[in-house]
Amino acid sequence: MSDKLTMEMIRHEFEARAPGHFSLVNFLVIVDAQEQAVGVVAVMEMLHHPHQLRCAIYAVDDSTSYLATFPDVIRGLKTWAAAHYGEAPTVLTFGPGIHPTLDTLINRSPGGQHKRREYAWYLRVPDAVGFIKLIGPALEARLVGSGANRYTGELRVGFYGLTGIGLQFEAGRLLDVTNISGKDGYDAQFPWHLFWNVVFGHRTLDEIGDILPDVWANQKGAALLEILFPKKRSFVLGYT
Repeated sequence: MSDKLTMEMIRHEFEARAPGHFSLVNFLVIVDAQEQAVGVVAVMEMLHHPHQLRCAIYAVDDSTSYLATFPDVIRGLKTWAAAHYGEAPTVLTFGPGIHPTLDTLINRSPGGQHKRREYAWYLRVPDAVGFIKLIGPALEARLVGSGANRYTGELRVGFYGLTGIGLQFEAGRLLDVTNISGKDGYDAQFPWHLFWNVVFGHRTLDEIGDILPDVWANQKGAALLEILFPKKRSFVLGYT
């Protein structure tokens, strides 16, 4: 599950974790030459891997770039780790949600290697209609300027078992999401909750279809699914 954090929870996360606690996350601010904050790095305690430093988050704002900050961030992490642990760990790893440009920079660094396989979250959505309505603004934003710009019509997604959901659009706005039923008339179908692998950007329609032919979409369905739910990297930093 996920929830909004209160200020008390945020302060606890930043300030109140006991040193050495397994869920302690150290938040480090990236600053420019003028000492202005331009990004953040989150380093997790890795007590079960004493020779490894785990960077869960590395994010910068629009005033800079990963190319510009990468060398200084790597040096800064090494300096911080040496002061924090008494010596710099021999291995530095990054979470799977990092920007794709960092993959190239890591691969081109001495000793750097990009590992493509990571643990995937096991996600289920008890209220499909409610969830799609909740993320409606994000879906509308993805339609803007896309190949389905200002789309008007319906996207009908079936889950076999004569059940599915229908997304109704008008001029690029999500008007409604409803439960639908019936044997035919779907634009795409997914068995066994696999629709959520596409919704959460874990796999594309074609990637799942290569393994399970029961996953399919017609021309309209494939185009809309690709636009509305693109495959994207993500990483959830849990609160415990």
